Amino acid sequence: MVAFFPYDELVVSFRSNAEITDLSTNIPYYIADGILNLPQTVDWLNDRVLNRTKYMYDLHAKIEKGNFPDRIEGKPNSHPLIEYTGEYTNPVFGKIAVTLQEDGPLFKKVRTLETKLEHYHYESFEGYVQAFAIRGNVFFTFYTRADGRVDSLQATHVMGSGPEMYKKVEAPK
Repeated sequence: MVAFFPYDELVVSFRSNAEITDLSTNIPYYIADGILNLPQTVDWLNDRVLNRTKYMYDLHAKIEKGNFPDRIEGKPNSHPLIEYTGEYTNPVFGKIAVTLQEDGPLFKKVRTLETKLEHYHYESFEGYVQAFAIRGNVFFTFYTRADGRVDSLQATHVMGSGPEMYKKVEAPK
């Protein structure tokens, strides 16, 4: 992290492996206030960093748990798993590939993140993503057209703003 204070001819540079804290954002101001003998108008470490870090840990705990509807036990999916496979697209969020592995489970792939999907209830599946700073649950619900074919899916992603609809790309005939 490098922070420039050009009018004071000051550069603050440091390295941190703090994942979900606000330390990286606030430490340059704390250091600059001390070096430049500025009056303390904000408690950068105790107020800003600790409060924001607590908020972020609480938020990440909610994200990891997932904001799923209550599970209804014993409600199987309507289609064979192979019918859920394919490519789904959203004009804003891009592509999701849903594949079926030989041993049976569905997998979803968004960019380079691949996640195993476990049946939740009815047409809904859940998965867990863990890669670098991204951790948490994903929730997919598949939708069927009037002719009985799987047509789209609604996906709730880790750190997403809410459920997003993806349309299934029809395979060329």
